Amino acid sequence: MLDFSASKIFTIPNFLSFSRIIAVPFIGWLLLIDTVPARLGAAALLFYAILSDFLDGWFARLLDQRSDLGRMIDPLADKLFVIMLAIELIALRGFPLWLALVIVIKDVLIVGASVFVASRKRVVMESNLIGKYAFAFQAGLVVSYFLDFPFGELFFGAGSLLLIAASLISYGKAFSFVLASPEEEVVVGPSPPLMPTWLRRVVVIALLLVVLAHGYYWCIENTRMVAEATSPAAVQGERAAELAERYSPVLVFAGGDEERPLAVDSYLGTAELRRGLRFFWGAIDSRVKPMPLEEADLREAFDSDAYLALPADASRPRGETTVYARAVALSNGEEGWICIQYWMLFLCEDGLVPRNGDWEMAAVYLGPDGTPRYFAATQGWYGSAVEWSKVELRNDHPTIFVAAGSHSLYTSAGTHTFYADEERIIPAGGITIDDGEEIGAPGGYTLRMIGAADEDWIDWPGRWGGPLPGGDRGPRYWNPKQPARAPWSKPMAFLRFFVR
Repeated sequence: MLDFSASKIFTIPNFLSFSRIIAVPFIGWLLLIDTVPARLGAAALLFYAILSDFLDGWFARLLDQRSDLGRMIDPLADKLFVIMLAIELIALRGFPLWLALVIVIKDVLIVGASVFVASRKRVVMESNLIGKYAFAFQAGLVVSYFLDFPFGELFFGAGSLLLIAASLISYGKAFSFVLASPEEEVVVGPSPPLMPTWLRRVVVIALLLVVLAHGYYWCIENTRMVAEATSPAAVQGERAAELAERYSPVLVFAGGDEERPLAVDSYLGTAELRRGLRFFWGAIDSRVKPMPLEEADLREAFDSDAYLALPADASRPRGETTVYARAVALSNGEEGWICIQYWMLFLCEDGLVPRNGDWEMAAVYLGPDGTPRYFAATQGWYGSAVEWSKVELRNDHPTIFVAAGSHSLYTSAGTHTFYADEERIIPAGGITIDDGEEIGAPGGYTLRMIGAADEDWIDWPGRWGGPLPGGDRGPRYWNPKQPARAPWSKPMAFLRFFVR
């Protein structure tokens, strides 16, 4: 017979279960405020709520306070906690409505079946082990949306769906057993484990390590990447503009190639902002904001798993041909040197990994005496550099030859090899550069100085043109596979590695 006496109601395990439900509205309120102290407070409440699910069972066994009410309220608290928090996250963090409906329907089915069984038999079904795992994954899911952790959203989302299906099967078997029993009061034993205890622990630890590894990348590695993208001291004012104009390159395009470097605002006007995962190449990514975008929209997804993509039905970006320039004074052993960089954003690259956002750079290096010494250019993730004496000049401006399709930049026409990795050049399948149409500043393209205003796109660490491996990062985070040689923050290290 069910026992709901006071001694079985006012217990520590039941208090912990009730407190888990009570915490949810406060979490939602703190998320709505969305200040730093509010986020910390919400995170603390969220941690307590998840921890309480394990503590209530532990206290029930330790203090011998198992009760019929506890058997009912514990799984009910889990379900209400996940459902209520999912509803809040739908409004505040973009939690998928369909996934919330799956969770709600599953819980309604289990609660409804439990009530039906309790009305027919004198038994209260306890949460089984699969149900506990399902709650743990659902808790990880809402935490991932709470933190905007893309990998966690997918990992715990997929795990939750699998465990929801397993939980429904497990509960269905238990309900069928109880209803089919001729006994008035039925004792339902624990569900047989799906795997031995030792193997279960190994799997749990392995999964935890995967999540922690991705958490490290998301929380630590991204922060380190952004922090290390420092800038050498910029050459100021008219001096920078004068140098940029004096050495602005003449761009030579292969015959038939209609691609020209775009202005950032033209690109953003036909792009959408998406957030994805590093290993799934856009197959299951979420859209943060549809086109058209503005620079300020990039702040909404300020992480390295965000990217810009051109929808298949979008028209081609139109606008003036634009090259972005910056001039920096070098130090740390290169005192007196100045590097003038010219960054170009191309719409697409047709290669082994097609993409619709490709950043390339050319750079002029001036020695301490103010004369040009070297000229460098990028090719995909790599680059090359030559002495100034080997550079072809047209109207006293260095000439850059743009490869058709890849838009890699070269200092001469003809056939060029390309890098397969950091140390090795593959001579087979070289790129042939034609001497076709040429354009130069100021008539052929607009030269814009980086740093003349606060450009949101410069600080944004996401990818242009697709998730890894489909798109480049912007100039501040572009690197030839090694941040230590990134041309933005380490222009002399870039030169020293690629000079031939």
